[in-house]
Amino acid sequence: MDALFLDIQMPGLTGMDVLADLPRPFPVVFVTAYAEHAVRAFEQAATDYLLKPVTAERLAVTLQRLRTPSVREWGTRPKGPFRIPVKAGDGVILVDLTKTTHFVFEDDTVWAFADERLRTTWKTLAEAESVLGDRVVRGHRHLLIRPEAIVGVRAGDSGRLRVRLAGGVELEVSRGAAPGIKERLRLA
Repeated sequence: MDALFLDIQMPGLTGMDVLADLPRPFPVVFVTAYAEHAVRAFEQAATDYLLKPVTAERLAVTLQRLRTPSVREWGTRPKGPFRIPVKAGDGVILVDLTKTTHFVFEDDTVWAFADERLRTTWKTLAEAESVLGDRVVRGHRHLLIRPEAIVGVRAGDSGRLRVRLAGGVELEVSRGAAPGIKERLRLA
């Protein structure tokens, strides 16, 4: 069985960036000296999180976990309510995803929109997309939309779409993303 062991802090990309860019779901174990990244790791469906220095006993537990059948079902995400991490002062609060309409990458931050603009803990849209999976669709390179928040669609210029979201916000979707959104909404 294959698994990937990643450090959180590496030269260039972080371990979280590598996980976000994996072409297919893979069992991933983070090995790091930074305990504060554990919540984010498990949000991205990490199989385990090892703190350095790693002991033989703790590594054995991780290897056993990798051998269990449920871990082999890569890419399965829990059903039901899903919450996103949002910065609040010097801490983090968790906001129910169903309260959000869309996510925008701006000023090196991913912002969630849930009646107000909320700063998430994600640093890239790819990172947010890897955590949220099929709960969102790409609107363009700086936009993710929660399909259930779309209440209306109309044609835009040059093959683009205009989507109206719950709460009245209207956003433009790129030509490249329009077919995927139409398909997801069963309009194609």
